[in-house]
Amino acid sequence: MRLRFPAAAVGVLVCYFFLDIAMGVLLSEKRDRAEVLRRRTAEEWIRELQVVGDPTRRLRATDALWQFGESVVPDVARCLHHPARQVRESACLALSRMGPTAQAAVPDLIELVGGPTEPARLEAIRTLSRIGPAATLSVEVLSEATRDTDPTIRQSAIHALSQLGASAAPALCSLLQDDDLRVRMYAVKALAWADADPTTICDALEPLAASDNADLREAVFVAFSGQGSRAVNNLKRLLRNDNPAIRRQAALTLCKLGASAQAAAPTLVAALNDTDVSVRFWALRALAELELPDIADRTRIIAALDDPEPDIRWQAADTLARTRESGFVAHHRTDRMNQ
Repeated sequence: MRLRFPAAAVGVLVCYFFLDIAMGVLLSEKRDRAEVLRRRTAEEWIRELQVVGDPTRRLRATDALWQFGESVVPDVARCLHHPARQVRESACLALSRMGPTAQAAVPDLIELVGGPTEPARLEAIRTLSRIGPAATLSVEVLSEATRDTDPTIRQSAIHALSQLGASAAPALCSLLQDDDLRVRMYAVKALAWADADPTTICDALEPLAASDNADLREAVFVAFSGQGSRAVNNLKRLLRNDNPAIRRQAALTLCKLGASAQAAAPTLVAALNDTDVSVRFWALRALAELELPDIADRTRIIAALDDPEPDIRWQAADTLARTRESGFVAHHRTDRMNQ
């Protein structure tokens, strides 16, 4: 007789199997860490970090030192002033792995970034990025690095600023006016992820939504979509822009926001009279996710069933079918029959 196991039982067995593997990996890492700490002292690993001729030994030191935590930060920070570039870069790597724990090394990293001919400044910038908001003292030197002639330095500095929290928001916003298109693009993408006041970010981004560069405009609207309901007021204004391409992207972005765009409902209804077909289409798509208590607004959607464009008529029917107000379609059908 063949045994049969329910699918749920098989799923449970598979979950236990992978959980056992994961626990084994975690326990192995814990044993490895303990072994590292027993094998050598922090002072010995610091000496290994300063071995110029053997990159493998320096790499092992960086893997070991971060596990000692905050206690070794001052010693690793002193290695940032070592005469050999390789040692300075390895010290940056070790501090980077420590993250916010390496806050005490921020002044030394700032000095490294401030050296215009310093070969290890890129690694220092990346380390400040990993330290995050604890490295707010570096806002000024990172802002200066955004004007560097090396595009990699500029991009890394802008990314680092985006990781420093609200204190770096003014610096990032000022970069939106930079003459270099690439810098403006980096700044837009950085602000999309920056931990700063959403209203400040959206207001700073809004002028760039009218840029002549299509890629820059696209990046701005992507940033708006990440801000949710905080970007609705900006998108409402852009939906009334003279440029149909901008109105189209504003309507599309409001559609992506779904129910978060509720405050834009009147503006979207007004957009149903737009001369651009795509604007009308995306406005209808966005309205399908919103509550429309005003009967006049719902009547405007019904009127779109008579639009000369078939795509608009189809979308109007779909929006009506997906509406959340029970019975209002039947109500208006009855009104039409009585006319």
